Amino acid sequence: NYLASTEFFLISIFWLMILLISGTIAQKYIGLYAAQQMFFSGMFLVVLDFVPLPSASFTMGAIFLSLLIKLLKQKWRAKDLGVNIIHIAVLMLLFGSAITAIYSKEYFMLLKEGQSKNILTDYYENELNAIKESFKINGLAVGPVS
Repeated sequence: NYLASTEFFLISIFWLMILLISGTIAQKYIGLYAAQQMFFSGMFLVVLDFVPLPSASFTMGAIFLSLLIKLLKQKWRAKDLGVNIIHIAVLMLLFGSAITAIYSKEYFMLLKEGQSKNILTDYYENELNAIKESFKINGLAVGPVS
């Protein structure tokens, strides 16, 4: 009953707002990717090296479960149709965001004006290439020549 209560929902939303503000401020100090992993992507946020707190994804999962239980428990009457439709819409948004978070990958493509490419680059997978430039020995070009 408590999981389907309005009190649980409001506490969850308030905690989600605290995480959003904290994660946004933390981006300045630890960077975007680290803040995203710490506050939003993991299941728990560890504070002071030993206190686990629910992260944003865990909190949104709890909100999803809360709305689903509330929707299934309540009586379906014609006068509550608008509320039921809103519950279903929010459930669909949360479900869609979970699918996106699980299966999406981010890439970028750096283009100059008028250029086209068919190669995507991953932000988080770095590659180190060593290219030996051409040089001259006794006037002869050695190595790749353009």
